[in-house]
Amino acid sequence: MIRAAGVLVAVALLVAVPPARAQSRASPVVGGGSFNAAPLLEPGTYRDTVLSGEYLYYAIPLEAGQRLHVRARILDMDAETWDRATAAFSINLHTPQREPVSSPVDEDIAGNGNSDPGSITHANIGERLRWDFYGPRARPFTAASGGSDYDGPGTWYVSLHPVRVGKQPKIELPVELQLEVDGDAVEEERDPRPEPTPTATATPGGGGDDDGPGALAAVGVGALGLVAGAGAGTALARR
Repeated sequence: MIRAAGVLVAVALLVAVPPARAQSRASPVVGGGSFNAAPLLEPGTYRDTVLSGEYLYYAIPLEAGQRLHVRARILDMDAETWDRATAAFSINLHTPQREPVSSPVDEDIAGNGNSDPGSITHANIGERLRWDFYGPRARPFTAASGGSDYDGPGTWYVSLHPVRVGKQPKIELPVELQLEVDGDAVEEERDPRPEPTPTATATPGGGGDDDGPGALAAVGVGALGLVAGAGAGTALARR
C-alpha cells in the first residue's frame, strides 16, 4: 500500500510539472533605440526583447555583391497575448545612408512579407509569427554612388517595430533574430577618374651650364688673381 501510494505521488508530480521549453542557442543582444546606437553584429543568431510601440535597430556590414538574409520569430507567445500586444510587427531594412528599402522582401520564404503576419490562430501561431526573407544585393560602389540613393557596400541596418495602436498595453515581445550574409564579395572596379599627374617644382641653387650670378662671380675672382700675379712678377723684375 505504501509503495503504491508513493508511485501515485510520483506520477502526479510528473503530470503537474509543465514540459520544458526548448532553449534557444541564440546570443543575447540589446538593440539600439536609434541608428547611432545600433550594435554592429556579425552573422549569427541573437535574442532580444522589444516593447510594443518601440523601435530597435541592428547593424551589419555588407560588401558589394552580398545581401542580407533575415530570419526572425516571436518566441513563446500565444495568439491572445499577441493580439493584445501589437496590431502589426514591422521588420525593415535600411541602406548605409539609413534610407528604408522600399521593397526589402526579395525572396520571402515564410510567406509573411516584411511586416504584418496576418491573421493568426492558436493552431498556426508558431508558423505565422516568423519571417524569413532576403534583402537586395549591395551594388558596387562605383554603380551605387552616382545617384541620390546609395545602396552599395557599407553598414546596413535591420529595424524591428511592433506597432502599438491606441491604448494597447506595452507588452514585451521575445524575439529571435538570425542574420546571415549571402553571396561572395565582388571585386570593385577601378575609379574611372584619371589620377592626377605630379607637377615639376623648381629647386634652388646653381648648377649646369647656365651663365648665372655664380658663374660671373667665379670669372671675377679669376681675373683678380691674374692681375695680382702680374703685379708681383713686375716687382721682382725691378729688383
